[in-house]
Amino acid sequence: MNEVVNNSIKHAFPDNKGEIDIVLSRGIDDWNLMVRDNGIGVEDIEQLDKNDSFGIEIIRALTEQLDGSLKIISSPNEGMKFSFSFPS
Repeated sequence: MNEVVNNSIKHAFPDNKGEIDIVLSRGIDDWNLMVRDNGIGVEDIEQLDKNDSFGIEIIRALTEQLDGSLKIISSPNEGMKFSFSFPS
């Protein structure tokens, strides 16, 4: 979560204005964490991997270490959403 929030602060808000929402909930067999910002977003999620982003590498590696799954959603000018699911 720390790395996602840091990335939002660094990249999502070029005018230093915006919001970051963090929601943690428990499902029947898992924990779900959602981190969403309303920043500039990206046009293509695949460009995150192509840009050799160390932050995204860390996020993916830590998610994998915890046997979790990650879904990233982004729209230009509508922000990014990182949804994590971890087994209980």
